[in-house]
Amino acid sequence: MAFNMQDVLLEPYGGEILGLSVSATTLLTAMWAAGALAGFAFAARMLKRQANVYRMAASGVLVGIAAFSTVIFAAPMASPALFFAGAGLIGLGGGYFAVSTLTAAMTMPAEGVAGRGLALGAWGAAQATAAGLSTAIGGGLRDWVNLHATAETSAPPSPRPRPVTRSSTTSRSDFSSSRSSRSARWSGGRCAAPIRPPPPRTGRAWALPISPPEPTAPEGTGS
Repeated sequence: MAFNMQDVLLEPYGGEILGLSVSATTLLTAMWAAGALAGFAFAARMLKRQANVYRMAASGVLVGIAAFSTVIFAAPMASPALFFAGAGLIGLGGGYFAVSTLTAAMTMPAEGVAGRGLALGAWGAAQATAAGLSTAIGGGLRDWVNLHATAETSAPPSPRPRPVTRSSTTSRSDFSSSRSSRSARWSGGRCAAPIRPPPPRTGRAWALPISPPEPTAPEGTGS
């Protein structure tokens, strides 16, 4: 399933993450096919040497793990060359694994009614089922992750609470003082002059200032 799941993920990954062009992402299919042909050739050589098919299949899985790791690390390193190398290694591991498992199915001992034909049919059914499920799961996971990523980035920011200043609020004591001052100014329906406090005493008696009398001319004097 892992080798088939990359079919719907490599090209969008290269275009969206690495910024590759359409022609460059189409070249990934050629790289994958070249790697698969190399895997077929290497598997044929190992089978000629009477190698263990199960160990060969395990080696193909290990090559696939290294290939997917190469593809993942191509993004932080911003290296398209590393990305193409990973695509080729995916084809190499997938081809090597496919030949190994097919050979294991063909060399299974035939016992009773079940023969090698049934084993080959089961291998083909497993390959087709894995290819269909992996393509559907890979596309669904890609859309789900992309949907949640875009929803988080496009969400509007939450409004910040406005700070409450002291001047914008009116306490109960201020309200009562303003009310008493208004009631003191308005008495009986008419406005009264505000009451001012008396001036402070300075030790002298309060009295009106008396001006001295004007001097008069004496009688009997001519002007």
